[in-house]
Amino acid sequence: KLVSVVEPSMGPRREPMTFISTTAGIITQGPFIDKLAGMKQLLMKELDPDAVHDLSTDRQACLLLEPDEWEQTNEEVLLTSKDVRRKVNPMLGIIVQHSFYEDEIAKARQNPEKMNEVISKLFNVYQTGRVTHWIKSDRIRPLQVAKRITDCQYQDGWQVFVGMDFSLGNDLHAQTYLCYNTAKDEFYADLDAWITEETLQASSIRKLYEKWTTDGWLHLSPGATLQPELPIARIVQLYDEHDVNFLRFGYDPFKAKQPINTLSAWALSLGVEPKDYIVPVRQTFGNYNPAVVELEYMVKNNPPLITFSANPMWPWQFGNCQLAESNDGMENHKPVKANSGDGCKVDNVQCLCSALILFDQVDGAIDK
Repeated sequence: KLVSVVEPSMGPRREPMTFISTTAGIITQGPFIDKLAGMKQLLMKELDPDAVHDLSTDRQACLLLEPDEWEQTNEEVLLTSKDVRRKVNPMLGIIVQHSFYEDEIAKARQNPEKMNEVISKLFNVYQTGRVTHWIKSDRIRPLQVAKRITDCQYQDGWQVFVGMDFSLGNDLHAQTYLCYNTAKDEFYADLDAWITEETLQASSIRKLYEKWTTDGWLHLSPGATLQPELPIARIVQLYDEHDVNFLRFGYDPFKAKQPINTLSAWALSLGVEPKDYIVPVRQTFGNYNPAVVELEYMVKNNPPLITFSANPMWPWQFGNCQLAESNDGMENHKPVKANSGDGCKVDNVQCLCSALILFDQVDGAIDK
């Protein structure tokens, strides 16, 4: 209504000019969206080599600082390509630095609400911001059994796929074990998680974390940052002392360099090529969607096709999850935090999806 009032009021002016400026957002219906579509059509006509352009009737100037359409539908390209940043921000390197983008992206990877804001405001891509409920806690609790990863031994037919998500200090380091028994054709999931002393002391759910560390469900890392040797030492212990047969390790490349170097050095000491067993699994919508669908089927099937360890962090983290939907029209989903609070963690659930992706990639068994 405001637009319809302002535009006719330009009539009495001798040299009227309407100036429209905006960044993207999560409102995908409104007067500017219609104008944006019209501007794009005008620009496409100007790109037509067969079109005749009469400059005497050209009454509009348009500047669109946005990624190309194929880039808008690829979240990882948006977040990592410096060329995309240059397209959307002519002030890059002048009053805005790459480090600003990288800092904001690092925060957004931990928070879907922040991710929508970063993609819309820093990259000028409209976001729907749609989230839905997924697997609730009461679905997981009946599937918990009195078994641990140490009981899933190679000689009993167990193969293990590991999803890993490394923390810089203010989050959990998550390590999820998806175990598959070739003899019984059954799945089982266990987890390890670490929290730093500094994060523990500052957390709004410190008492709960302290109980879990006392009970052995959660591990404590001294200091302010995760000591990368701790999760790797756990892998080595499971392999050497409990005959756990690891087939693949999948990790989010973000924040992973030091611990993955340590894991790779261990793989080399066993005489195997690290890149054959340790592979990046990006936490993108397109990558995660098949695992999201598959995991929901495994949990909700009658009878269920997967069980979980008795670790209380399983129902807690599933209860913290929502499914976010991609904005590319492909209806891809991935699990994200239901809110941005420091007591809302979903890391091990995301790692379970990574481990399931690894399982689907492997064709046949590999000997220890």
